[in-house]
Amino acid sequence: MSTIVAKFGGTSVADYQAMSRCADIILANPNTRVVVVSASSGVTNLLVELTQDGLDDARRQQLLKDIASIQYKILDELGRPNDVAARLDNLLSRIAVLSESLSQERSKATMDELLAQGEQCSSALFAAVLREKGEVASAFDVRQVMRTDSHFGRAEPKIEQIATLCRLHLAPLLSTQRIVTQGFIGADEQGATTTLGRGGERLFSCTAGRST
Repeated sequence: MSTIVAKFGGTSVADYQAMSRCADIILANPNTRVVVVSASSGVTNLLVELTQDGLDDARRQQLLKDIASIQYKILDELGRPNDVAARLDNLLSRIAVLSESLSQERSKATMDELLAQGEQCSSALFAAVLREKGEVASAFDVRQVMRTDSHFGRAEPKIEQIATLCRLHLAPLLSTQRIVTQGFIGADEQGATTTLGRGGERLFSCTAGRST
């Protein structure tokens, strides 16, 4: 049987209710083993604004609060499981650190890492929604397998390396659990976070399995 890779955009994972509906779609098909999620609706726009030059500190702090509010609302409806809360706290803290770093020194690599955090948050939350419904599921950092060049902002995937890494690190997990991951981000040979631009999630779907 083919491994099906399902992709959900930001509106589909906008809040707890939306994630729950998508989780039911996943659970209805046992062949859907990999779920690729975008950042929750609105989060990417807030992160993009955080990367803008000349952002004053008051606005930066407000953006950080707005991002946290979207994520914590979902966490609250999940009942705040300790492991997910700790993961989310770490990710939101990282967003704050990266935004502060950008306010002092412009860096495309830092921008890419900052933009990647939205999908990291939503994948952690979506995996928790699946577990809440009784499924074995975990969030998988796609940077383990999505190898790219170092063209920050529009990185080019290295297809053969991705296929090899998927066989080594991703495929062995699929028989025992559903994997929730990200489609917009990767990592270069040095481990630096990259972003792929539009269409990156479809490339991952084609490499890992068959998309719905």
